[in-house]
Parts: sequence; structure tokens; C-alpha cells
Amino acid sequence: MKRFGRILVNIVLVLLLVVTVAVVAPNVFGVRTLVVASGSMEPALPVGSLVYVVPTPQRDIRIHDVLSYEADEDTIVTHRVAAIDEKGRYTMKGDANASTDARPLEYENVFGVVKFSLPTVGYALSFVMTTQGKIILVTVVIALIILTFLIGETKPKKRKEDDDATEISDEVPKWENGDTKNENLG
Repeated sequence: MKRFGRILVNIVLVLLLVVTVAVVAPNVFGVRTLVVASGSMEPALPVGSLVYVVPTPQRDIRIHDVLSYEADEDTIVTHRVAAIDEKGRYTMKGDANASTDARPLEYENVFGVVKFSLPTVGYALSFVMTTQGKIILVTVVIALIILTFLIGETKPKKRKEDDDATEISDEVPKWENGDTKNENLG
């Protein structure tokens, strides 16, 4: 049971570490993480995907790149570049949409190009960001800390024969003449 507990604690801790690194580390390098909330980019980006958006200079954005951008004050959209006009504005289209977006996109509203995505990871991240998710996360972490201490405190019981066997004499037998070897044997 002790071994199973240690394995379980280690698995959960590794998962928490991986999720933390997957979400926090990119932000340190200026990479934005976003969760796909609609099916407009399916099948390329399924709902619940976590996308990594890298800031990209305007000159490097090409047709077919997937951009994340601010469509209005409260809406972030991730769609594919369908065309670029002579003023450098983008015509955007969701892969699953029948037509392009109504308004051209200005570069100043672009967060960057989607470089990588992790399907379904966004569901977990979205849940952890809720009050209920935070409570559960904190509870799990506290439970793991307590479990780690409990597992570490349990020591195997000593057997009686183990106690008897531990007393070993440090003395080297001496022969009658005081030597530690028998002169007659060589």
C-alpha cells in the first residue's frame, strides 16, 4: 500500500508540474496561451484545445497562418488568414465556417500566430480558473502534502531475528601466541 501511495503521489505531482510548465513557462517568453472556445477552427483546433500564440512581425504573417486577435473589446478570435489586401489588412476565416469574417483585421489587433496546440488541455485549464476548480486544486495539493508525510512516517516493523543478527563482534580471534594468524598454516 505504501508503494502504491508513493506512485500515486508522484503521478499527480508530475501532472501538476507538466500543466504548470505548459501554461506558465510560455508566458515568461512572451508566448500567450489561449483556450479554443468554439468550433470555428475544427478539425485543426478542436474546442478545448490550448493554443500557443507567438507574437509575430506583420511582415512575417502569411496566407494560411492561424492568428489569434482581438475582434472587439471582449472577444478574442483564432482564425486562419484567407487573404491579405494592399493595405496589409487580413481577411480571416474559421476553417469550419462557410464564409470569411465580415470585417478586415488590422495588424494592431493581432496577438500573434498560433504555433502549437494541445487538444483538450484547455478544458482542464478553464476548469482550474473557476472558483470551484481553484478550491479543488488547493484541496488536492494539501491532500498530497499530507499523504506524502503520512507515507514517509510509516516505517517497517523490525523482526526479532533482525535484532539478534545485528550484534556482530568486532574482535578478531587471536591464537595462543597472540598472532592473528596460525604460524603452522603458512
